[in-house]
Amino acid sequence: MEKQIGRWSYWLGILCLLIGVVLRIASALGFMAVPTTAPGRAISYWSFYHGSLLLFIAAVASTCYSWLNSQRP
Repeated sequence: MEKQIGRWSYWLGILCLLIGVVLRIASALGFMAVPTTAPGRAISYWSFYHGSLLLFIAAVASTCYSWLNSQRP
């Protein structure tokens, strides 16, 4: 189960990171206006960036947990 969590969180982290980069590039080139609403009310490239960091941390933690369990005699 830990391997599945690690695998899925890794690939979802990659997907979120790619979406965040594409949205950031679109925003920098002027294709997409950054919303000026209150923080937390709009989805921006930062949302995907923070999501990718969270998923990468979950992938590393579940992989380490799986590795530690496999090292026990």
